[in-house]
This record gives sequence, C-alpha cells and structure tokens, in this order.
Amino acid sequence: MSYRVTRADEVRARVDAIRAAGVGLRALTKKDLEALCRAVRWVADDSDLRSAIARRTGLSTPMVEWGLRTSVESLDAERLLEVREQLGLDWESNASGHVAVVLSGNLFTACLKPMLWPLVLGVPVIAKATARDDVLVRALADRLPDPFANAIAVETFSRDETACLEALLQTDVVHVYGGASAIEAVRAQAPARALVVPHGHGFGVALVSSVGFEATQADMLALDVAAYDQHGCLSPREVWVVGDATQVAIDLAAALDRLEVRLPRGAVSDSGAQQSWLGTVQSLGDVRVGHSSVVAIEPQGSALPRGLGDRTVVVRGVASFEAAGLELAALGPHLKCVGYYWTKAHPTVVPVPPMPSAPRCVPIGQMQTPSFFDRHDGWEPWLGLVRR
Repeated sequence: MSYRVTRADEVRARVDAIRAAGVGLRALTKKDLEALCRAVRWVADDSDLRSAIARRTGLSTPMVEWGLRTSVESLDAERLLEVREQLGLDWESNASGHVAVVLSGNLFTACLKPMLWPLVLGVPVIAKATARDDVLVRALADRLPDPFANAIAVETFSRDETACLEALLQTDVVHVYGGASAIEAVRAQAPARALVVPHGHGFGVALVSSVGFEATQADMLALDVAAYDQHGCLSPREVWVVGDATQVAIDLAAALDRLEVRLPRGAVSDSGAQQSWLGTVQSLGDVRVGHSSVVAIEPQGSALPRGLGDRTVVVRGVASFEAAGLELAALGPHLKCVGYYWTKAHPTVVPVPPMPSAPRCVPIGQMQTPSFFDRHDGWEPWLGLVRR
C-alpha cells in the first residue's frame, strides 16, 4: 500500500528543512549581512521583477520602482550588526527555532521586514503568501545568498487548506498580517504556546494646519496619498485641517495632478465601488476630480465616507489640534499612521491616543516610507524573535 504525500506533508518538510538550515545562521558576520543587503538591493533593481510586480498588483511600473527603492534604501549592514550586538547575539546564538509569517496581499513590499528581520537575527523563516501577491517574497527566497538561502521558504495555498496552515504554524512565534478573520483563523490553529503577533488592517490620517500650507507642503501630502495607490495601511484616507480646509483641498488636488506625471496611478481596484463612493460624496460635498484622483471636501455638519483607496481622499475641518486628538483616539487600533504639518505657532507634540492605538507619527511626505528599523504597530520589528 503506497503512502500519498499530502500538501500538508510538503509544508511540514519545508519547515523541517529551514529549521535544519538555521545552524548556518548562528554566527553571522558583518560580511554575511553586507551580502544580504546587496542581494536585497539587486532584487529591488531587477527590471523584469518590477514589471512582474506591476502586472500582478495593477500598480504602474514607476510606482513599483518607487516602492522598492524607498523600502530598501535604509538597509544598512552596520546598523543591523549594531542591533544584533544590542540584543546579545554577538556573543550568544539565538535559541528560536523558526518563525512563521502569514502575509496579506495588500502591499507588495510589506513582506520585506517580516521575512528579513528573522534571518538577520539568526532565525529561519517560512511564509504563507497570497497567490495574488507573492512575486517579491518568492524572489527573495530564490535569490538570497548563503547562509540565508536555505533558511527561508515561501508557501502559497488557499484559505481552505487548513491542514497546510496548521503545519506551517507549528512554532513558537507567528506574525500575521490581514483582517480580523485571518488573524482569528491563525490564533485558532496556532499552538497554545505560540506568541501570535497580529498586524491588522487600518489606515492613516494626515493632520495639518492651513497656515503656511503651500505648494511644497501640498506636494509632500500628495506623495503620501498617491504612494502605492493607497493600498497600504499607512495610507491617509482623510486629511484633517485646522483652519481653511477648502484651500488645503484645492492645493492637494493640484499637487496630485502634478504627481500623476511622475508616479501615474495604476488600475483601479474596484471601479464599481469607487463610482458609488464618488456619487455619494458629490451629493453631499464639494468634490475635486483630478486626472487620476478625487479630493472631497466635507461640508460642516455632514460626514463623508472615508476614501476607498486608489487616490481618493476626504478633507475635513477640525476645530483644533486638541479636538483632533480626541477624535483620533476614537479610531483605536485601526489608526496606523498620523502625518502632521503645522508651524511653530502650534503645538509640536502630535496629539495621538494611547494604546491600543500606536500609530506611526511622522511629518507629511514620510507617511509611506518607514525605515527598515522603524516600529510597526508600536512594536519593535524583532518582537518575539530573540530567545535564549
């Protein structure tokens, strides 16, 4: 009687293989880390890969090029070595077996940090990727040099293949990206001992003063709105303005039109939903329809539905920065990023709420370009990855 190897058996075999390869990660040197950084940059510079990502994601090729460039430019072997030393890995090897990562399909560069940080810290990593967005993560797994090459793996299977997911999750640390249902499914199937680190969906808000808000500031805010066509959770879907919201909206709409020349918008994710949203905001407020963007101005006393992505954004007035802080608190953990701009006449402290919200707080123009070393959801990127 022959034994049929199931898909779940194949996943278990991949887990065993990367765990065995983890021996090679125990004594990483600066030379190893430099080779890793070079390999990642080579991947990001591959024109054929960029074209493949553009076809799969629907983003324009210039937008893909911008996303790859800004995502890898902060990689630095010296800093990676410093982190290893701070965590004690310069004198003691990491005892973690491996980490499992469940990726979402929203943002193609979102795989970089969760896949690379474990390797930097000497921990093998295996990911579940989505079929609609696995181009970049597979390129990483295929092209990294030794000793990292055999310690990274990628699996793609459907949500219904629960046995495969259970096999992938047999570890002590799991990072999961996605909506509430995806996170709960992972929690239900992960071992009781496992640390499950959730990274749920969300959105960003830009909070600005109209005082001194001119073309330069409008261009910076337009980049935040346009980046990745708002597919990511750091994307601002609303702009809150202390002062003249209408003028900020007019300036932003003009800046988005200017940016379209350099970073053209790709395919609209859901044209039916966007047309429905556009009809709603046009019936309630003042709307500026650009070449590839929509800026809606919320009238006083009415609430417009938040932008849907694909460069749709709502601009609304707020009474003060203090009032904005209270409204930000109401968004809770869904708030992922706050971009800010104001002059010296206003407070320099961002009025963000306490946990469970831990948004990234940066000046406008930087909302969608987090460093490789930045926190995510308020946590260090190596959360759960170092164990003695």
